[in-house]
Amino acid sequence: MHVEGIIQPAPTLRRALGRWDLTAIGVNQVIGGAIFLMPSQVAAQIAGAWAPIGFILMGLASLTIALCFAEVGSRFDRTGGPYLYTRAAFGRFAAFEVGWMQWFTRASSQASVMAGIAVALGYYWPAVTSGLPRTLVLVTITSALAWVNVRGIRQSAWLVNALTIGKLVPLALFIIAGLAFIEPSRLTSLPPITMNQASTAALLLIFVSQRFCRSWPS
Repeated sequence: MHVEGIIQPAPTLRRALGRWDLTAIGVNQVIGGAIFLMPSQVAAQIAGAWAPIGFILMGLASLTIALCFAEVGSRFDRTGGPYLYTRAAFGRFAAFEVGWMQWFTRASSQASVMAGIAVALGYYWPAVTSGLPRTLVLVTITSALAWVNVRGIRQSAWLVNALTIGKLVPLALFIIAGLAFIEPSRLTSLPPITMNQASTAALLLIFVSQRFCRSWPS
């Protein structure tokens, strides 16, 4: 007796996110914690007109990488991001290295964001900058985010939407308020900077731009 095998359809990802949810995820990943903490440190190294020029150059460099990811991502219909792209181009071993390095950098990046939260909260609550209070606050925030993620994709999307609005509103207000303090005379000349200042600013800008990498594969 011949028994034909039953072909099971391949599992697919749930399409639970809408256009605005995906947009919010991209915006929330691009506007990371570093963009709130790094500008003052960059300005301390390269003052005057060099500061906005540095951010413009950083944005252009990030845009070129983002366009590369957009192009290569359009050639695949499966999930996997950089791991999938590397495996197709260079094989399993290179993809293995990329996958683990991506996991490591995201874990360490999350730790840096948590440290930045402690610094930001320290302006209002100095006790959280060190010791047990700092540990408790950061563990609580991390656990709450993990709990929302475990609850489901819709709950995570709602939180991301709220966080995105919470970031864009103060940034917009800050920009609007800052327009009144622009002094064109400060932008007419480029003050001299040392190689040490330029290299330090470059490292800080690289840290800001690498936060964008979470949205590039998306």
